[in-house]
Amino acid sequence: MVITQAGLKKLLRLSEKSQKASVKFPKKVNQIKKDAATAGVRAAIYKTRVDTSKARSNWQVSVGVENSRKREAFFKGKNGSTKGPSSDAAYKFAKWEIGKAKSEQALYITNPQDYVAEKLEPLDWMVQHAVIEIEYKITKKAASLRIY
Repeated sequence: MVITQAGLKKLLRLSEKSQKASVKFPKKVNQIKKDAATAGVRAAIYKTRVDTSKARSNWQVSVGVENSRKREAFFKGKNGSTKGPSSDAAYKFAKWEIGKAKSEQALYITNPQDYVAEKLEPLDWMVQHAVIEIEYKITKKAASLRIY
């Protein structure tokens, strides 16, 4: 078998592209993770039923470890009167936390309010909808991933 100079150049280009891909790939996968988490937490926050805004305010994203710390409503209200401002605040905090995630870190979406877990039927529907949205975003982004 004879290796030509042209063949060596092709191997060198492949090596260079592989090295670049080894740096870019984790970043691209991390961005997919962040996009999926953003879609999931957005669906969770804005689809949660509201009374006092406490449930919406407690959708939290954490990096590396689950957050079980309860918080008060960002804007207290009655009969859904503050759902907009509380939802927007919870979403901004979640996006800020998502933005800090590095490629090797897991993202957790939690809601430590006990009564949220007790409302299984609407929560199940909401979670299913969020999973569909996340899967769609992952599939769409993954299709554009190219190693080199």
